[in-house]
Amino acid sequence: MEWIGDDDTFRIFISHKHEDHGVARALKDALGSLSGEYAIEAFVSGSDIPAGADWNSLLRAELGRSHMLILLFTNPSRNWDWCLYEAGLFTRFDREQARAVVCLYDPGSSPPSPLKGLQGVPVRERKIETFLARLCKTTWEVADDWKRGPLNAGIEPKAIASAAQTICDSFQHGTYAYHPCHRVVLDLTAVGKIGDRIPEEAHVVEGPGATSAFTLSIFGVAEGARERTWGDLLEGVEGREADWRRQLDEVFCAALREELFEPVTAPLRSWQQNRDYRPILYRIERAREQVDEAKAADEVGEKDESGQLLEVVIVFEGSVGPEKER
Repeated sequence: MEWIGDDDTFRIFISHKHEDHGVARALKDALGSLSGEYAIEAFVSGSDIPAGADWNSLLRAELGRSHMLILLFTNPSRNWDWCLYEAGLFTRFDREQARAVVCLYDPGSSPPSPLKGLQGVPVRERKIETFLARLCKTTWEVADDWKRGPLNAGIEPKAIASAAQTICDSFQHGTYAYHPCHRVVLDLTAVGKIGDRIPEEAHVVEGPGATSAFTLSIFGVAEGARERTWGDLLEGVEGREADWRRQLDEVFCAALREELFEPVTAPLRSWQQNRDYRPILYRIERAREQVDEAKAADEVGEKDESGQLLEVVIVFEGSVGPEKER
């Protein structure tokens, strides 16, 4: 997108979810405080549109005159179609490189897939400080349509640190005010005989539709090349001897026997997120022929010993807890 206009204002378009309006306004104020040789002006999508205005035309006009778009990606489990639409209008994804889109995202997660090739900045104070310093001092490196010099070459480090803290504090509050469910998918096809608990050697299935990076952050681990097991997740939260694990295993065994069971009441404590989660056994999947064998065995009064399963899905339901420490 070619830069439109010849004034001394660097314009930033802030794309965000309605629930994150407070975060967007705090980001706008923090960016404005960094103005120097050139003014920094932020437009908050969905907020800075006058009543009665043609919002679609104004939206396109603001995108057209902006030098940068910042997407606040606070929570992967939300629907981000509209924000990605705004980013698509701004970048026109036919370009091989579009450095002027910046995604600020939860450090326990990752940027949305369509934006993984663009600039992603995890919301940690040091990372935000680095991004803001580049924005002020080497502006053309982060916004390739800016044709002038640095926005504020002589900015003081304390001013950058203050703006970064404001952004992190507001983002943190916005992120952790939302309590999603998380899903852990375990592959049991390589497990031998099933005992009296969910096998620790069960492989964690990662990726879209399975176990997300955001869910892994509950257990203090991140996605990567290394394969992870259920035992690795338990170790990450010191859960091998925890009450919630014992109750979950009891539910698992009862479900295999097709018996009724009480829900898990003991919480999993995620120290990384300073929040409690309640485990729920969501689904057990086994091979079709094993189901038929089990039915046949039941008809003749025999106990089914086949045991091998295909997949187990566990949901971790977030409960309201204290705000995450800063």
